[in-house]
Amino acid sequence: MQINHSRRALFLKPFAVAEHTSEHSYLPLRPPWSLADSDFLDQCSRCHLCIDTCEENIIKVGDAGYPELDFSQGECSFCEACVKTCEGQFKQGLLDGNLSKSSPAIVKKTGLAPFYFDLKIDDTCLSKHKVACQSCQEVCESESISMRWLSSIPVPEIALDDCTGCGACLSICPSNSFMMSALASPNTLGHS
Repeated sequence: MQINHSRRALFLKPFAVAEHTSEHSYLPLRPPWSLADSDFLDQCSRCHLCIDTCEENIIKVGDAGYPELDFSQGECSFCEACVKTCEGQFKQGLLDGNLSKSSPAIVKKTGLAPFYFDLKIDDTCLSKHKVACQSCQEVCESESISMRWLSSIPVPEIALDDCTGCGACLSICPSNSFMMSALASPNTLGHS
């Protein structure tokens, strides 16, 4: 495994692996349609306007003051308020003669998903301990969570290809069994 020794990578948690490796690397969850993490860190001015305009109040100040998603309070409705605010702030900077950034940190591009992520259910899931719970399936609008009968109690199963990454399952889970992490490699798709 290769380690990124740059100063900025030191503050990423848990770590980032070089793009050309086949291993997954996990980065903080950024607002929807954020640039690839390295580009996001370069372009984000940490103005926190995306935090202020988030209708669901799920964008919080994260490590080093950069915005991160916190699904413990709710889910993302993909309202695009953070995108419009970031793009508006960038345009205002251009008008004011502030050309320190080459692009907004959050840009909705056609064909790109709001997030590229990995979502897992750990062993603390109540259903895995034979306690009937289907709260995650009940709130999943994309129907990407189904219940599979492995024993007398059905256990949730995720179809990641259908999942939007809204975070509803994370906010509703009584045992906090869901873990969503941003993936570094797909997050670079479509960004130049």
